[in-house]
Amino acid sequence: MVGWDDYGTIENCYAIGNVIGMDVGGLVGNNYNEITSSYYDSETSGQSDEGKGEPKTTAEMKQQNTYTGWDFANIWAIDAAKNNGYPYLGVIEKQKTAIGKKSAKKTVASIGFAGIKNGQINLNLKSGTYTAQLYNLQGRLIKSIDITATNGINATSIKTNNLSKGIFILNVKQAGVSVLKQKITVK
Repeated sequence: MVGWDDYGTIENCYAIGNVIGMDVGGLVGNNYNEITSSYYDSETSGQSDEGKGEPKTTAEMKQQNTYTGWDFANIWAIDAAKNNGYPYLGVIEKQKTAIGKKSAKKTVASIGFAGIKNGQINLNLKSGTYTAQLYNLQGRLIKSIDITATNGINATSIKTNNLSKGIFILNVKQAGVSVLKQKITVK
């Protein structure tokens, strides 16, 4: 997955591909930094090194309990019938399903993502109290805010212009129950 890691931290990653060449490893070829909760398939990669990700068998790689600290409630999913049984970004699938259901109903959503304007996340909400949480793809909470909403578009205090480039997950809850999950790409 990574040839040479001099500066970054590798967290919540996995690799399953066959690795050949010089200075190779199951997950990282040369590593001089921290690797956390990251794994590689020792059977499909042909590697068995340690300290460069944790080697696991193919059977172990297809079990959710292998992935210590991964957020399978909000970010990741694992299903024997999908992605050859390996983990995948379930939040993207959930978002597509939710969008498909909204389109099929041909009704105006009472709760939804209303876009980003002037670097600020806007939500279409019913009156009520909500909590909006922004996560990175490693499942780390970036920001959490409480919102007292009126019917319609509500600007949040979550700004995207101070985030690094990447993909984030917005999870909006009401009374502790998730009512909206949205993938947000910052370019």
